[in-house]
Amino acid sequence: AIDIFDRFLSSAQQRKRPDKKAYEAAVMSSLLLATKLFSPTTNPLHLKDLADMSITSITAHDLRRTCQEIYRTVSLRKRTPTAAQFARALVQQQLPNSIFLCAMKQIERSVQDEYCMRVPASLLAWMALENAMLLRHGFSTNDRERFRAFVTEASGHCYNTNLRKRLGTFLYREDSTTSTTISRRSSGNNPTLLIQRVVSYNNFIPN
Repeated sequence: AIDIFDRFLSSAQQRKRPDKKAYEAAVMSSLLLATKLFSPTTNPLHLKDLADMSITSITAHDLRRTCQEIYRTVSLRKRTPTAAQFARALVQQQLPNSIFLCAMKQIERSVQDEYCMRVPASLLAWMALENAMLLRHGFSTNDRERFRAFVTEASGHCYNTNLRKRLGTFLYREDSTTSTTISRRSSGNNPTLLIQRVVSYNNFIPN
């Protein structure tokens, strides 16, 4: 917020010294923009709430107009949240940190998948975390249902079974490659081992 405010005052359009009301409007607007752009997980600030705290009778309209002026004047680099950032935010809100690493494996391997590339990053993160919860012991059906209700309300997404299963295959591919290499070295091509791996995979991905 301070960086935005300083650059706004230093810009060519703002070389004229602002009066007290314009100065306060710039301070509040810089804080509002910084919160919206760079700290989306913090409690939201509202124009009316900021206007009510003003000591120079600033209105919500004044703040909106100043925000628009700052946005046009200052080069603000907007960062589009990634699936990894969504996953981290959800873990911080609801889940233990150990879940994050399992979700990240799926997210990293989904980067080159055409189907996953068309899915919203927040939905991708959610389904990766769902798989991680299935793989980790200690999460009951009620735990998963509460988590689903929280994410559905927060994001507006619907649970996507096909996407979750597709992400699960990324974990399975690595485990399958590793176990296949070990089994061939130790006992040759044993079809029983292959059947066991397929059964294990199907158990991991329920409906």
